[in-house]
Amino acid sequence: MKFKVGDIVRGKEKSSSRYGITNENMYRGRIVKVADDDYIDIEILEHKDKEFIGKKYIHSVSYTHLTLPTILRV
Repeated sequence: MKFKVGDIVRGKEKSSSRYGITNENMYRGRIVKVADDDYIDIEILEHKDKEFIGKKYIHSVSYTHLTLPTILRV
C-alpha cells in the first residue's frame, strides 16, 4: 500500500514488539513525509500517553495502517 502525506494512520498491534511509542498506543498519527516505500515520518495526533502528542517519529510502513480521520479527543 502506498501512503501519502496527510494520511491518518495508527500503529498495528504487532508494532509494539518493534516500536515503543508509535505502536497501538498511538491512536492517530499524520504522515508528514514519505521517505521511501518502506519508511514514513509520523506526527502523533492522539496517543495514550499525552506527552508524545505533536512529536514526530520515523516508522516502517509494515507496522502502520490507514485509519479514518475523526474528531480528536482532547
